[in-house]
Amino acid sequence: MAEFLEEVDFLKQEDEEEIRLEAENLLSSYSQFHDVLAESLQNAIDAVDDRYHQEPITAVTKILIKFDIPNRIISVTDTGTGMPWSVLRNALKPNVTYKRVPKQSTKQSRSRGEKGVGFSFLTFTCNRIRVKTCNGTETIEVVVNGAHDYVKGLTNERPMLKPTTATSTQVSKELGSSKYTTIEMKDVATQDYCDRDIFDISLPELIWTLRTRTAVGNTEPIVSNRTPEPEIEITLQYIAQDREEVTKQIPYCYLSPEEFISDGSKISFEKFQQLQDKKKLHLAQGKALVYRNTISSQSGRSIHCYLFSMAPKAFDDLTQDRNSEEGWSPSEWVGIHIATRGMPTGIYIEPPTTGSAFYWRRVFMLLQDDEMNFDVGRKTLRGRAKPMMQEIARTIWNDILDYLQALTPADREAVTREKQGKLQLLFQQAHEWRDLEFSPVQYLKQPQREQMVVALFYELIGAGILKGYKTLRNNTIDQYDAFIFYSIDKQDIGRFEANRIKGDRLEDQIIIEFKHKAEDILKDILDNKKTYQDINLLVCWELNESKFSFINIDVEPIADEAVYYYGSTHTLYFPGIYQAGERLAVIELKSFLERVKSSDSQQT
Repeated sequence: MAEFLEEVDFLKQEDEEEIRLEAENLLSSYSQFHDVLAESLQNAIDAVDDRYHQEPITAVTKILIKFDIPNRIISVTDTGTGMPWSVLRNALKPNVTYKRVPKQSTKQSRSRGEKGVGFSFLTFTCNRIRVKTCNGTETIEVVVNGAHDYVKGLTNERPMLKPTTATSTQVSKELGSSKYTTIEMKDVATQDYCDRDIFDISLPELIWTLRTRTAVGNTEPIVSNRTPEPEIEITLQYIAQDREEVTKQIPYCYLSPEEFISDGSKISFEKFQQLQDKKKLHLAQGKALVYRNTISSQSGRSIHCYLFSMAPKAFDDLTQDRNSEEGWSPSEWVGIHIATRGMPTGIYIEPPTTGSAFYWRRVFMLLQDDEMNFDVGRKTLRGRAKPMMQEIARTIWNDILDYLQALTPADREAVTREKQGKLQLLFQQAHEWRDLEFSPVQYLKQPQREQMVVALFYELIGAGILKGYKTLRNNTIDQYDAFIFYSIDKQDIGRFEANRIKGDRLEDQIIIEFKHKAEDILKDILDNKKTYQDINLLVCWELNESKFSFINIDVEPIADEAVYYYGSTHTLYFPGIYQAGERLAVIELKSFLERVKSSDSQQT
C-alpha cells in the first residue's frame, strides 16, 4: 500500500533562537575537518553490518564514496538495510538514534555510533543534504535546503525535510542492491567548526584520512590479525579541482606503518622472545617489531593492543618515501592512538611516564576498547579512560623494552630493505613507460610529472632545439617556477611579431610556469597562488582544451607567423576583452616535438 509522504518539520521547537543555539552547540562539539567523513561513514558501515547480520548469505556489502571538489559535494552510498519513511522522517532530529544494540546480543557488537547526533551534524554542516534510500520495498528521496545558513542566521526560513516524490511505492537499485542509502552533502562548511576547508585535501591525504580517522579504517585486522566480517568493498571516486576523476578501491583496514614494510623485515614479539631465550638475537637484527595482545584493565575490560616499532630514522625514512611517491605524507607515524568497536577514533593520548622515555619516538601503538564511551565529536577520552589506557600502554612498554634496547642500532634496515624492492619496481615501471622517441635529447621517456617537463625543457634548450631561453633563476621556493632572460634573433620568431621589433634581436625578461598537464595551472590561479597576468609562458607536456572550456577559457593554436616565444604552440584567452594581460602563451612539448619530428622527416 502506497504511503503518502509529507513535508516534515524535523526541528519541532517553536523558538528560532533556541533551535539555532542547539544546532550551533552541536557543530561546536566537533573540531576536525574530517568529522563529516567520520560521521557519514560510521553510519554507512553500521548499516552494511546490520544488513549482513540479518542476511549473511545474500547481503551486498559495498560502499561508494564520492568526493567532488569543484562542486563541493561529498556523498556516501551504502548497501545497508535502507530506511523506511517512519525512520527517515525522524532521523534528522538531534538525539534520535535507532542504533543501540543490547549488550547480550551474540550476533553483533554495539554499533559504532549511538549518540543520535551524527545525522543532525551532517545536515547543519552543509546547505543541501539529499537522502535517497530503499529498504527493498519502497524508495524515498528527501532534501533539506539551507540548514547551515539558517543556523548562522543568514536566512530566517526554517529548513524542512522535503520529499521529492509524492509516494514511496517504487523499488530502485544502487550498487546492484535494492537496499541502500545515499547521503549527498553539498557546500559542506567544515571551516565553521575547525580551521580547515575539507575540500583543500589532496587524494593521498584523503585516503590516509579515510583509513586512519573513519570507520573505513577497520582496526580488527590490526589489533586482532583477523579479517573483518563482513568484508566491505569500498570504492572512492575523487574529482579534483580540474575535474579529473580518479577511482580507487580502498582497503577496509586501518593504515598502519607496518603496511609499508616487507614481511622479511618484520618480527613478531613471540618470535623475538624465542630468539632472546636461545641467545640468538643477532637473527632479529634490523627487523621491525610487531606486537599484539589482549590485556585486561583493572576494571576487567579487555583492551586489544597492537604495537609496531622501529628506529626513529626508519620512521623518518618511511615518511620521506611516502612523500616522494605520493606527494604527501602524514607529519608523523608514532604515538598512542585509540580505537573502539573496530573503528579508529582519531584520539591521540600522551605516553605514560616511563624510564628510557626517548624510545617512545620509535613506537606506534593502537589500543582498542570496545566498551569505551566518548563525548560528542570524539575529542577526548572521558573520566578514567585516559589513565586506564596509559596504564595499558605502560604494561606493553615493559613487555617490549628489551627489544627497544637490544635492536635500536640496525633497525633502520627494516625500511631500507623494502625501499630497495620499491626502487626496483620503480625502475621496471620507468622502463615500461612510453618512449619519447626523440634522439636529439638524452631524455628517453614521455614526461609523467611536472619535474620531468622541466628536465625535458632544459634538455631541448641544451640540444639547441628550443632557442632563446637563458635561465636567471628557477627553484621551488619562489612563487613562480623560472625567471628567464629571453634573447633571440627576430628571424627565429613569427614574421608578424618580428615586424614590430626594432633591430635584429628580441630581448625580454619573462616568467615561465611548468606543469605536466596545462590545466594544472587552473588550481593555482583559482586558489590565488599565482596570477596569470604575471606569467608570460606556460610549458607543459600536454594540453586538453576541454579542461579550459568549462570555465570559459578559449584555447587556440598559434600560427607560425604569430609566434613570439620560440616553440609556443597555443594561446589561452581568459574571459574578458582580448587585450594585454588577458592571454597566456603555451608550449605544449608533445605537439612541439611532433612538429619538429615532422619537419625533420620532410627535410630528409
